[in-house]
Amino acid sequence: MAVLFESFELSPHLLDSIATMGFVDATPIQGAAIPHILRGRDVIGGARTGSGKTAAYGLPLLQTIDPTSTAVQALVLAPTRELVIQVELALRSYAGALPIRMFPIYGGAPYDPQLRALSRGVQVVVGTPGRVIDHIERGTLDLGELKMLVLDEADEMLRMGFIEDVERVLAASPDGRQIVLFSATMPLAIRRVAGRYLDNPAEVQVENERLTVEHIEQRWMLVPDPHKIDALRRVLETEPSGATLVFARTRKSCADIADALAKRGIAADALHGDLNQAARERIIGRLRDKSVDVLIATDVAARGIDIEHIERVVNLDLPIDTETYVHRIGRTGRAGRKGVAISFITPGERRSLSFLERKLDAPITHVPVPSDAQIASAHRSRLKASLIAAGATDAAEVTRRWLAELVAEGEQSVEDLAIAAITELAASRRINLRSGADELPPSWARHAAGPARPFGARGERRGGGEGRAGERGLAREG
Repeated sequence: MAVLFESFELSPHLLDSIATMGFVDATPIQGAAIPHILRGRDVIGGARTGSGKTAAYGLPLLQTIDPTSTAVQALVLAPTRELVIQVELALRSYAGALPIRMFPIYGGAPYDPQLRALSRGVQVVVGTPGRVIDHIERGTLDLGELKMLVLDEADEMLRMGFIEDVERVLAASPDGRQIVLFSATMPLAIRRVAGRYLDNPAEVQVENERLTVEHIEQRWMLVPDPHKIDALRRVLETEPSGATLVFARTRKSCADIADALAKRGIAADALHGDLNQAARERIIGRLRDKSVDVLIATDVAARGIDIEHIERVVNLDLPIDTETYVHRIGRTGRAGRKGVAISFITPGERRSLSFLERKLDAPITHVPVPSDAQIASAHRSRLKASLIAAGATDAAEVTRRWLAELVAEGEQSVEDLAIAAITELAASRRINLRSGADELPPSWARHAAGPARPFGARGERRGGGEGRAGERGLAREG
């Protein structure tokens, strides 16, 4: 049964703000966690990214703030710069017109703006552990009046090696502050931290590991290594959707793939470790405002990306472990939305794929790589929809009158003019109106035309080193 936000003891300002944003029903983690946090209890929350956990702690956090005091009253620790920025923006949107000052602090950004903001007085700080420690040691971040400390994606902070910094922040915070810890998984190290610093916490677990992937439609395609960029292009041209996040192994391959797609008229950009912070923020901003459709990223660079309209994730290579796979595909299907994840599998990775399915206890469905005929059909369908939509606009009447004038001149018929206009429009959009071939190019159709052999079939144990490495990596989790 749905839980309404108005059933919580939130302030009228916050209820008005979230109502303006269109939020009515709370997600499961919000319904379970918000009452405990509002009562001042420490909380351990188990929920995947995209489940609505930012609002789960963000709304009670904002309610605790005294706008008349300029002291830091709430601190949110997050593992990456991108997540810090996203959390701070979300808190601003929830706060609406409330006079609450907040600021993000993270590494890779200049100190001066952060120092100025902290010296003027900030009531809510969102930061990465390392930069927060820097400011505490400099004496520029005073936690003496802290009321609430939030650890967001605690398991990710552990995985990235930040757990010691997290404990230092916890030790520097005053007694009696409320602690809220959210983590998709609960490793022993996180349990140890919680046991040491949290006081009789309420435990809220609404989603297990299976639920982290069951809301996502998972597919795989058999694609030889030399043809992965072509297969990616075919997927993007056949199945247009919202933003697509593509995972590649290396920084160089990110740039190469983005360049190859751009030459095909697909708006793509690359996100990798060679970029400075300003460039990273510009690229993520272009993805957020939908000026770029496809982002190619490495695992490290994609950490913390939380953009709701990412509707598809493509794995150019099978990750080496189940955890990485779940983190990757979790970038889609945010906040209850449906998502699609497609993995390109080489012949040598088929055993690893079988192991991954068993580990997740979730089906990964084989689909063929789109053929030229499917691409052409998709192009024609999109062009048809575009023409129908254009014909329904007010501007169409002006076009209709001009068309009548052209026909009256007697040089061309309506059909001739329609053919010329559609041909010109298709060319400008790089749309192929030809039917195309039903099969993939002969050079690799043999490998990608159908599903893999059953597990254990003759020759199954053969394959490249990449497949064996993937198998060993996945097997380590068993």
